[in-house]
Amino acid sequence: MKFGADAVYFSAIILIAYLCSEYISYRRRATYSAPNGCKPPPAIQQSKWLIGADMAFRFMALLKQRKFLTQTSLYFQDTARTFTIQFFGATRIWTIEPENVKAILQSDDFEMGWIRNKAFRPYLGNGVQATNGEVWAHGRALLRPSFSRAQISNLDLYEEHFQNFAALIPEDGSTIDIQKEFHRLTLDVSTEILFGESVQCLQPVVSKETQELEAAFDYATKGVITRFNMGNLIWLHWDPKFTRSVRTVQNYVQKFVEKALLLRHELDQPDKEDDQTGGGRYIFLEALAKDTGDRRMLRDQLLSMMAAGRSNTASLLSLIFYLLARHPSVLQKLRAEIAILNNQPPTFEQLKSMPYLRAVLDESKSSPPPLLPRDNLTSPLHPQHYKKLTNPNRAALRTHPSAPVNERAAKRDTTLPLGGGADGRAPIYVRKGQTVFYHTYALHRSAELWGDDAAEFRPERWAELRNGSPRKGGSAGTGAGTAWRFVPFGGGGRICPGRESFFSASFFFDFVRSFQICIFLRFFMSSFFWGFSFFGWLWAWRLFFF
Repeated sequence: MKFGADAVYFSAIILIAYLCSEYISYRRRATYSAPNGCKPPPAIQQSKWLIGADMAFRFMALLKQRKFLTQTSLYFQDTARTFTIQFFGATRIWTIEPENVKAILQSDDFEMGWIRNKAFRPYLGNGVQATNGEVWAHGRALLRPSFSRAQISNLDLYEEHFQNFAALIPEDGSTIDIQKEFHRLTLDVSTEILFGESVQCLQPVVSKETQELEAAFDYATKGVITRFNMGNLIWLHWDPKFTRSVRTVQNYVQKFVEKALLLRHELDQPDKEDDQTGGGRYIFLEALAKDTGDRRMLRDQLLSMMAAGRSNTASLLSLIFYLLARHPSVLQKLRAEIAILNNQPPTFEQLKSMPYLRAVLDESKSSPPPLLPRDNLTSPLHPQHYKKLTNPNRAALRTHPSAPVNERAAKRDTTLPLGGGADGRAPIYVRKGQTVFYHTYALHRSAELWGDDAAEFRPERWAELRNGSPRKGGSAGTGAGTAWRFVPFGGGGRICPGRESFFSASFFFDFVRSFQICIFLRFFMSSFFWGFSFFGWLWAWRLFFF
């Protein structure tokens, strides 16, 4: 009987605490909303008694079916550009309203959520992808000087690694898993830039250390995503292999940190860009080591750059080759633009002078591929052929940005400018700690913002938008709001520092050189598997279970 009475008292205390919390939240919302003209946004219809568990299970089912991005995009078509979802008792705000995206990314009222930081911390430590506030600002300030144009215009080292990549392309037109080779190419390039020494993944004989590093890198990345997906249950994550993989990658980076600090101590070199070792080559770590001797800071920032430089670039290369293989008219236009190089490696200035190449890049980040022709058994994209091309677990049926859904948490009580009320024009109250998602995948495919052809892969739209020409059913390409309908690199203070850096230079160079080879492998290109990489799917999984 005593146990039963204690249980009743405990339950009553829990209930009272919950009701008090709800009342305080109500009063805060009412006090803040009234003077700011805030109104609630529409809400997705859910069971009143399951506190959002129904949506959590629906999301898990969609992820398992690989329909999450397409199906959640429909919520914006059926409801509004901004709405709320109940998720295990918490109210999440979802939006594709450009003005709201601008507020989220530019305002100091928002920061990365604690679960993202906790998920990334064991792997990336205090890297810029895993921190907020002063720690993030210090890391960003440390990295910024190393992203100068002077360091990214030298493309000679890219050619060396590309030749290793080209040697793997079969001359008889037989099929290879080019995604896998693109991942190896970008790992070789990124380690050469960052550390001054490549892991040499593309060599005919790969060392045991390199094989272990590549496997550990992949598993550690997967582990981070698993931790993120666990959300509030992240404290239950326990995976000894993840811990070992993280240690392997961190130890690899640490040995270069020690070498750079030793060199700095021995030479006492001044803070000049020209004083790099390695025959005048620019080495990111050595430049970074001039500004700090903090071993942990150097290691964590390098890990962040290594992770970003490898996976996203390789995924995008695979994706664009797929799209070109399925859009021959675009391929022909791009071929004509690149033909002026006469099959020679491009210079940095030549890459900058190719507007259609840039349009293809931008369009590939915002448009989905055509549907799989399931009724055509002779199609090279039919599943019976697909099995020969790549592991099904590493492919996806649709194109999306590397971070198709992203989030921020409110640092204090604040507002979003649009989405409230029946007409969606009133501000929305956002309480301190509340999570706001912006759905980049849906934002880049909104017919309201991009026109009726938003789902089509059509690079020509970018020239039209620059001229302010509206597409049928959509808005023109001018105005503050429309500037925030395309955010593949994020925006504001946390915009990707590598968007115009050597990683972008690496992408353009590797793509152009690969494209030059594939001009003579036309049949191989037409047989290219539909694709996005294993890492692209990991990033698609990472953002939804808090």
